[in-house]
Amino acid sequence: MKAVERLKEVLGFMGKQKYSFRTKLFFTYFAITLVLIVSMGVSSYNYSSKSVEEKLQEANIKIIDQINKNLESNFLQIKNIMLIPYNNSDYITDVNVYSEMSDLDKIIFQRKMGEYFLTSIYITQKSDLENFFLYTKNGELLFTSSGTKEENPQNSFMELPWVQGAIKKNGAIFFSSAYKKTVKGREKLLFSASIKIKDISSVNRFSVVKAEFNFDVISDICGDVIGKGSETVLADDSGKVIYSTGGSEPMSIFNRDIGNKISGNSGTFWAESQDREYMVSYAKSAISGWNIISIIPRENVFDASIKIGKMTVMVSILGLLLAACISLIFSSGITKPLLKLDKMVDSVKKGDLSVRMKVKSRDEIGRINQAFNDLLEEVNSLIETKYIFQIKEREYELNLLYGQINPHFLYNTLDNIRAMAASRNADDVANMINLLADMLRYGVKDINESVTVKQELDHIMDYLMICNIRFGEKIDFNIQVNEAIMNYKIPRLILQPIIENSIMHGFPAGNGKEYISITGEREGNILVFAVKDDGVGMNEDTLNMVKDALKFGDANVIGNVRDNGIGLVNINSRLKLLYGDRDFIKISSSEYEGTKVQLLVPINVV
Repeated sequence: MKAVERLKEVLGFMGKQKYSFRTKLFFTYFAITLVLIVSMGVSSYNYSSKSVEEKLQEANIKIIDQINKNLESNFLQIKNIMLIPYNNSDYITDVNVYSEMSDLDKIIFQRKMGEYFLTSIYITQKSDLENFFLYTKNGELLFTSSGTKEENPQNSFMELPWVQGAIKKNGAIFFSSAYKKTVKGREKLLFSASIKIKDISSVNRFSVVKAEFNFDVISDICGDVIGKGSETVLADDSGKVIYSTGGSEPMSIFNRDIGNKISGNSGTFWAESQDREYMVSYAKSAISGWNIISIIPRENVFDASIKIGKMTVMVSILGLLLAACISLIFSSGITKPLLKLDKMVDSVKKGDLSVRMKVKSRDEIGRINQAFNDLLEEVNSLIETKYIFQIKEREYELNLLYGQINPHFLYNTLDNIRAMAASRNADDVANMINLLADMLRYGVKDINESVTVKQELDHIMDYLMICNIRFGEKIDFNIQVNEAIMNYKIPRLILQPIIENSIMHGFPAGNGKEYISITGEREGNILVFAVKDDGVGMNEDTLNMVKDALKFGDANVIGNVRDNGIGLVNINSRLKLLYGDRDFIKISSSEYEGTKVQLLVPINVV
């Protein structure tokens, strides 16, 4: 958890500093890889250490059990030697009356028993047997295999430790601890086995057999089976060392730090002694009562784990170096296209819109590059469109300016003409001149200025009144516009040109009654105006030509500028300037059945 918190601090610190994206990306990958490799290394080391410890404990217990079995086998051989007297009934009978025998009988008995025991011992072929002794319960030596007598005072025979041990065992074998003894001029380390030979006829009649052994066979059994630096120790219940393959001195007191923890017949534990830690496994021999103890230093136990740990560190370092190279390559593969994109953005900032990114992949970077290219195409298209719209707008304004030559002079002149007509009772002429003056005043104002729906309808009424005076009441019109939309703002002069087209092009001959319907409603956020006539209409080719003209803004097809009117294309272009590229005019027409023009104006016109 601490490593994770530290990683968060590092990443947070990098995020606050002015490092490049490539550096941040590299260190992020590297930090994540570092945490993963370290975590895997620590986990694998802990797992291997635990596994090695468990397997070594298991193996050590098996070794101790095998040593114990081999020792038990050796002790059984010793037991067979110790039980040789029971195989001779004469011995059991005569030894209990030995003290009552004559000297001659004693000599005969000793010679007879000597031959028997020498033969029996030879048959056993026990290589580590040093001497075999046979004593009466009073301590008188009856037989020795080596011919050498022990210096055992008869008056204190029963107080000898090995005699007391044999008597306490009462027919079982007593194994003594280790001791040193000079044998044939050489000092040797020996241990003894002694047994009380009982007479079943009386508990007070017995003799004692003692056999001395060197440690050659035990050394072969124990040997260096556990490993270099480890130690196998045989110790009695009192804690004395009987035998050791290491530094424990025989006949000395075994390490108390370890010995005090030994209890029961077998087990394994960790013990610390003299600033070193040891793994201890032990088992008790059922025949001898000795403890077989295996002592392995901690460094020996974890030697394989330490090697694994070193190897893990080396592999981790190589892995980190490889991860650093991969992270560098990977981060470069991501950041290089971004750096190129950054340079392209700088070029765009300086006004160069011709630059383009090369799209070499279909991943996120490739899609970003493609989006950048598409954005530049869109920007260029918008700039070009806006530029064209601005040119057309200027043309519209110029056309209006041409019609605004000295407007005050025209207003004054028209007022004079109207006054003259009125003085001569030409009311129709005066009324028409008044309507024309109002239209001029409305038309010469700023075309970009918005007006209310009511103001636009008033202008239309003036225009229709003039047309009726001109054509002699041949135009029948009906205006049905919802009162609720009268105060909404719309661009100036967007309805009158449509009505003008309907009159000029829908009734070209000027004969017969003409009908024009003008409606207006709100549909959602759109004001929908419709101008419908019952004129000559258009055939399919003409209708398609008009639609194409509206789509591509070709003013040469329809909508020629007449007087102060603005054609359909001009209206459509003006609305596109205000709202963007969409359909604002819809036309439906059939030849000799009339024409219907719908005008869609968003409510939020400024």
